[in-house]
Amino acid sequence: FYGNGRILVNRLFERGRIRAWLGWSIVCWILIAALRAYSEQFVFGGSLFTNNLRPDDGGLRLFLGHLVSFLILIVFSALYQLLENRRELEMRHAEAQANFLKAQINPHFLFNSLNTVHSLIGRDRRLADQAVIMLADNYRFLIDYSFLSLIPFDAEWQFVENYLELEKLRFRDTMAYALERRG
Repeated sequence: FYGNGRILVNRLFERGRIRAWLGWSIVCWILIAALRAYSEQFVFGGSLFTNNLRPDDGGLRLFLGHLVSFLILIVFSALYQLLENRRELEMRHAEAQANFLKAQINPHFLFNSLNTVHSLIGRDRRLADQAVIMLADNYRFLIDYSFLSLIPFDAEWQFVENYLELEKLRFRDTMAYALERRG
């Protein structure tokens, strides 16, 4: 199961070497079934699952039974590993997209906010101080929560409020918003 899933699928099938994967899977499939039938018949003295000490057919039915069961196991292990690889790839892709967006948004947000604070210093020092605190809180949020998949609602709500307030300061009278918190 693990040999096929972790080694053959990852090293051969996922790299486009499907014929090599199929060949090695068939070889392993037959060898494992033969080894299992041989060990049951000659080491343990017959089938482990029946009272049959020595099969009359020389172990052919035992071998074919194991052949079928190992075929099913190989197919399911390959499917499982392929699905696991796909899930991991999608997760990495989503994480890469999020990191790319963060890398683009954070500098723009920072520079726009700093320009807003700069313009407020001469007009309203108290408001400039509040803007600096909101900006610091938002960057603290980005640093503390950027690697988590689940973020506490209160922290995210505070981030959104600070972000919108900073944007409102930036756009002055041209921006209006309304937030309603439920639950």
